[in-house]
Amino acid sequence: MNKDPFKLYLKPLSDGSFTKLRLSGSVVTALPPCELRRWFRQLYSWADAPVELVLPVDFGSVAWFELWTHAVSDVPAHHLQLRFALQRRRRQTGGRDVA
Repeated sequence: MNKDPFKLYLKPLSDGSFTKLRLSGSVVTALPPCELRRWFRQLYSWADAPVELVLPVDFGSVAWFELWTHAVSDVPAHHLQLRFALQRRRRQTGGRDVA
């Protein structure tokens, strides 16, 4: 698989007194826990609020999900707001959502 390079999007808010940022890209799944804790600590300090992390429960493999839930278990609770999401897929019959 080709890794997507990191892209950092910055957008001024409130006449430039705040900046909205969006980061996207690919990382190796097995990030060192100490680096992950450091990253969340830094994001928390910039935002002065917990970082919302969303993990899909029905996407990817069980091993992938377990790796990430284990990795973020070492992040202090006040730095992180963890949410689990069920991805809804569209079926071609009648356009109804099915879980």
